[in-house]
Amino acid sequence: MNNAKYQSMSTDLKKVVTDGFYALQQATFASPKRKSIKAYEDFVAGGGDLYVPTPDQKASFKKEASPVYDWFKANVKGGKEIFNALTKAVASAEKKASSAYKKDL
Repeated sequence: MNNAKYQSMSTDLKKVVTDGFYALQQATFASPKRKSIKAYEDFVAGGGDLYVPTPDQKASFKKEASPVYDWFKANVKGGKEIFNALTKAVASAEKKASSAYKKDL
């Protein structure tokens, strides 16, 4: 459906379409998560050990990995710009996720 068709609809039909696309979006996003959960369960059931680092452990890893980041920035063409753009994008995504999480609580 294109925007012209959507705009030509009555408000009631627009609501139906909008609600339908919202439901489709939620189902689409939820499917990989459900599959991941099942995969994790199967992994653990098969004897695997699922490890999730604590925030302190993640911070420690980031600190210890800084020589790798420095090497990347110094040795890869455009490395500094790429690294900075990636770091900025991650910070922005974390901020958005945190904000959305706070709204849900």
